[in-house]
Amino acid sequence: MTLSAAQQALRRRDLDVRDLFVERSKTAKARRRGTVPERLRLHLGQLTADKRPEERLFTQPRQTLFKAVKRLCRAAGTPMTCPHGLRATWASAAVTGGAKVEAVAATRGHSSTRVTLRHYVERDAVVSAQVAAFDRFLNRSASVLQS
Repeated sequence: MTLSAAQQALRRRDLDVRDLFVERSKTAKARRRGTVPERLRLHLGQLTADKRPEERLFTQPRQTLFKAVKRLCRAAGTPMTCPHGLRATWASAAVTGGAKVEAVAATRGHSSTRVTLRHYVERDAVVSAQVAAFDRFLNRSASVLQS
């Protein structure tokens, strides 16, 4: 059974009330923190309720996750992607939807926005989101001035 470095590093002790801490994610000294969405937090809590702190969160081989993501892509009628590709999709959708790049970087566990912008969010998505936000601001300002 082949586990990725992240799967090997994720233990029950790494999951707390709000966050997931990933040790040795890129380097031996690295420690990343990612905020876990509430729905997933509840699910992970149920799955790990009887695990000891040193037990792995995930014990399946990564091929199991790849197959699950492929099934979900087929069911959703979207192009096939890998699990890591979901990070980029989520990040781009979040920025396009109006989330600040700083917030997206924090949820991805990045120490700066440079990594997020370079690897996960297309420049056009950032520009489009900023233009749309400014357009909303102008529309609100115009309606206040007309009142």
